[in-house]
This record gives sequence, C-alpha cells and structure tokens, in this order.
Amino acid sequence: MTDTIDTLTVPLSTALTLLARMGDLSMGQPLDHSEQAAACAAWLAREAGADVGACVQTALLRWVGCTANADDIAALMEDDVQGRRAMLALRPDQMGLRLPLPEAQQVGRQASGIHCEVASLVATMLGLAPEVAQALGNVFERWDGGGYSRLGGGDAIPLVTRVAVLASDMEILSREYGAESGIAMLRTHAAGAHDPALLSLLARGWKAGPRDPGMTEAERLPDAARAVPLALVADLCDLKLPWLAGHSRAMAGSVAMAAQALDIEPGPVARAALLQGLGRVAIPQRVWNAGGALTSAQWEQVRLYPYRTMRSLSSIPGLAEEAELASHVGERLDGSGYYRGAAGATSLAARIVPAASCWLALRAARPWRAALDADAAATRLRDDVQAGRLDGQVVAAMLGQAAPIPAPSRGNGLLSPRETEVLAVIARGMSNKEAARVLGLSPSTVRTHMENLFRKLEVGSRAAATLKAAALGLITGG
Repeated sequence: MTDTIDTLTVPLSTALTLLARMGDLSMGQPLDHSEQAAACAAWLAREAGADVGACVQTALLRWVGCTANADDIAALMEDDVQGRRAMLALRPDQMGLRLPLPEAQQVGRQASGIHCEVASLVATMLGLAPEVAQALGNVFERWDGGGYSRLGGGDAIPLVTRVAVLASDMEILSREYGAESGIAMLRTHAAGAHDPALLSLLARGWKAGPRDPGMTEAERLPDAARAVPLALVADLCDLKLPWLAGHSRAMAGSVAMAAQALDIEPGPVARAALLQGLGRVAIPQRVWNAGGALTSAQWEQVRLYPYRTMRSLSSIPGLAEEAELASHVGERLDGSGYYRGAAGATSLAARIVPAASCWLALRAARPWRAALDADAAATRLRDDVQAGRLDGQVVAAMLGQAAPIPAPSRGNGLLSPRETEVLAVIARGMSNKEAARVLGLSPSTVRTHMENLFRKLEVGSRAAATLKAAALGLITGG
C-alpha cells in the first residue's frame, strides 16, 4: 500500500507551495506569508549576491518544521498557533507563556532543535540542494550569537539562512506595522538578530507588498516540474498530533480501495485524503487534545478546519478537484456535518472521504476515547447508514476491505521487528515508560531500542524518526 501511495506525486513547485501554506497556517499567518517572503528573499538574494533559488526555497520552507514541535510549543504557550503569531509580530505580552522564563528558554531550545532537524530532513527528502537543507537547519540562529544559536552568529550563519529569515521577518513586520516601521522594529525590538548589511539593503530598497525581481521561474525555483511524493505533505500535517501518525496515508489507501470497488477513478480521491488534514494544523493543540467536551468556540474551530483546507488548496493549479473532495471530510448526508452542513447533494466520490475518516478514526485511540475493535467500528458505521448520515454503498465498500489498518511493513529489514514495534508506539506520543508498559518491556530496554532505531534512521528526535518511518512504511495510522 505504501508503494501505491508514494506513486501519487505533484510537481516540486506544488509541494513547496503546499508546505509553505501548512507552515503559514501553523504559525497563525496569512496563507500567502511564505510566498510573499520568498518574493522578498529573491529580491534580497539578488542584491546580496546569494543563491536566489536556495533563498527562495528556504523562505518557502522556513516554517515546515513547526508541526513537529507543536506539543512542545503547546507546553510553552496557551495557544501554540496564536502564541507563535504574537511572537513573530514581536508582541511578547500576547504570547501567553505558561512557564517561567528559565524553563521557557529550555523548552524553546528543545523545540527549535526539533524544528530545524525536521526542516532539514524535509529538504533532503524533497531532493533539494544541500545548501537548502543546511540553511533550514539554522533558521533560529541570530547574528549576535544569542537566542538558540549553535554556530556563534555572524558570518558562521549561512548567507542563504540570513537572507531567507530576514525576508520572512520583514514580510511579517511590514504587513503588521508598515514598511518603515518594520525596518525600525528589526533594528530595535529585534536588535542583533539580523545581518546589518542585509538590513541596510532592505532599508534602502524594500517597499512593502509583492515584488517582481524580474527573474524567470527557472531562476527562482530550479527543477520546479520534478515529481515528488504528495504523501510527504500528509506526513508533515499528521506530525502535529502524535495520535494521528500515519492517518492520512492509511486514509488514502482506504479511499483508493473503496473507489476502485465503486468503479470510481481512485487518484483524485486518494490525493484528497492525503491533503484533507492541511487545515487541521491551524487549530491549537489544546483543542485537539481536549479530553472532555469542547466549548462552543473550540467546536467552531474544528468545524472550520475543512474550510481552511479547501481555501489552502483551491488556488493551487491542478488541485481544484482534490480541494473540493477533501473539504467534505466532515460532511454528513443528513446535514449534521461540517463545515457546510449540506444535506445529500454530494458526489459519490465525495461521500467516500468522510466514511473513510470515520472508519479509520474509530479503529484508533483518540485522547477522548479508546479504540474500537473492527466489529464495533463496523456497527457504528452501519448505524450511521441507517440514520442517513453516511452512504450505504460507500460503507459496504469500506467494510469489504481486507485490512482497514494494514500491518506495518518491515522497511526492507532496516529495523528489527521489536524496534519497529517500539517505533510504532513512541510515534504516537508515548513516553518510554508508557511504551514499556504497553509492550511488556522495561524502560531501559525501550531506551536501548530507541537509541538503536535513532542510529539506524540517522535522526535525533522522535518527530524526525516518525517522519522517516512513515515514508518507509514502518508505521501506519488510523
């Protein structure tokens, strides 16, 4: 099944746009923030004699690691989305810090390390130049060597990083406060963060708003048409919530099989399943991880996530059909679903997406309930058919599948069977002690397996291990 999902590809330019918008949603930014920042980076790179393509790609992907550390940020801030928005706008009083400063700095350092490792890994998985991976691995460096610096600041920071990060910060501050005030704030409130020479270039020549640096697409984005797996976008969206690890891949496989059984072209609906979680990243962790009933305000956020998905996808060339299908993930035939609440008037293909979402979700544990076995989940789906909420044909096709949640692959022998079991458990957010209890092992044995699988996967964090393992078919979701 993993091989089938990995044949669903998009051009590199589309993948970068999708990942840029995922990052923007996660950081509480407008959908075009990273694309506008990339335009600024292209202009600034040309002025500074930097590699334009590398600077553009780094600006687009600056926030691509932010789903990987969402739980860490949620421990740091009341709202991991709006708190980061306030941080970027240089409004510390609105960040909603939950921890005293020393502890906050420690958590922030850990979170920035996870972000940088995952962002650099994504660049490598996309086949981007090593300069881009290196630049993304250093996006929290400061010119003065402060903050979470590892390189010591100054010219030790790659020029590509300096250009892309300054362009991104300038886009935010010029949008929030105007161009002149944005430059002033970069020099005062963010004093020491940026290369003074690059800041002077901006002060002399930058004007707020979209810019045309007069370059071809090939100059801005070399290799734009190269095909890359769409599943990488899905994996990064799912990374926000450990209990969703592998969910979108599993859903894509399930809807593809159902579509084939119903004589529907499986490609569009499978791609829609891979993308249906994009809008989910805009909702804070405290909503998704709530153990009890949601407030009306929280429920309204959940209801709107398919709308955010559609808005994110619909303006991207070649994804209009997928945008429409993905936006139906919460709909029900009786009008009780979301976000439209429309009754009945959906295509058969659009009815597959919510049925698959229900089928897989019921089979997996969630923060608010335990997983159901196959028989209990099937009964729930049949009840929904009887109540007029789900399509009977679609549910019959779904329940006829041999393996709604397929067993993990062994990754061509990269990990031992026990290491794969440990990885499948820790990928869902369990601590070593919790994993030990579930697997009947001692915590020290789990720690040893963790060290071994980190070494084999060549990663340093659970988030990076989860991302790599998903691509290798080592974990599956529900």
